[in-house]
Amino acid sequence: MSMVSHFFGRKLFRARELSLGAAAAMALVAYFHDDIGAIAFPNALGSVDDTVLRLSTDLPRMMPGGSTLEAVERAGDRVVLSHALPPERPVREAYRELAANLCEDWRPHLRRGEIAAVETRYHRSGQDGVFYLNSRQCR
Repeated sequence: MSMVSHFFGRKLFRARELSLGAAAAMALVAYFHDDIGAIAFPNALGSVDDTVLRLSTDLPRMMPGGSTLEAVERAGDRVVLSHALPPERPVREAYRELAANLCEDWRPHLRRGEIAAVETRYHRSGQDGVFYLNSRQCR
């Protein structure tokens, strides 16, 4: 084996090792993105009260999926939202859409332990219900 081929062979091997290491690091960052954000930027999104205030403006407000957000308030270690669901909307389907949107807004606060749960109260055509989201459900 010549000196040149030995030198380039070692360089290629090192480049491959670095590429695998970089790929592994990127995968870890992607997987733990929210946890890293909660630790590295604890106040980047503001406090729970800031989020409550932001979501409380211009109520009542139509939400994706046809529900109407009527109220947002903090109650101790949870945030309580009140929604009116359209009568033709199946509750299970509305829950899936609301849960996805709620996790978007509340995931960092849940992960940091600032609140224990997001309680969503809903009503439609004389039917009332409630569901809760916690940090395990908002991954």
